Amino acid sequence: MSLSYCYNCGKFTGGKPLFCGNCGRSYDVKLCPRLHQNPRGAEVCSQCGSRELSTPQPKIPMSWRLLALLARLGLGLLLFYASLSLVIALLGFSRSSPRQSYPQHCPQRPDPLGTPLAIRDVARLIGCSAWTVRQSYIPQGLPHLRSGPSGKLIFYREQVVRWILERQQKGRQRI
Repeated sequence: MSLSYCYNCGKFTGGKPLFCGNCGRSYDVKLCPRLHQNPRGAEVCSQCGSRELSTPQPKIPMSWRLLALLARLGLGLLLFYASLSLVIALLGFSRSSPRQSYPQHCPQRPDPLGTPLAIRDVARLIGCSAWTVRQSYIPQGLPHLRSGPSGKLIFYREQVVRWILERQQKGRQRI
């Protein structure tokens, strides 16, 4: 909806009126009884010759019009932001509940493999040297991954513990 502001009485009139609804002054032009538009400085209607012309509202500087436009724009942006915030709050996407957008708020499942370990960490876990792990336990089936053809060995804690427990339960070899 469009509003026209009268600089004479300071009131708004809805729509695109020719006259202020409060004080009766015309907006920026002089109008004759037949509603022909004439410039502000006209003394006689240029189309019908009538001398009865309306009194236009006071002329204001362009800076005031620009200020009024900025005020309307600011009010519009404020209303847009308020409406958008309300919609976001109603849909449950507010900033106060970042449950879905941040990984630390998502439920974490324990990794079935456990944390990755280097060969020295596995040796400490078992209680032997890295050489013994490489020469004895890997050939016996200690689960591991190689990061490349000549890359380092990667072990997973839960796999290593499971392998040790299985070997102890079978009684094949004490570790």
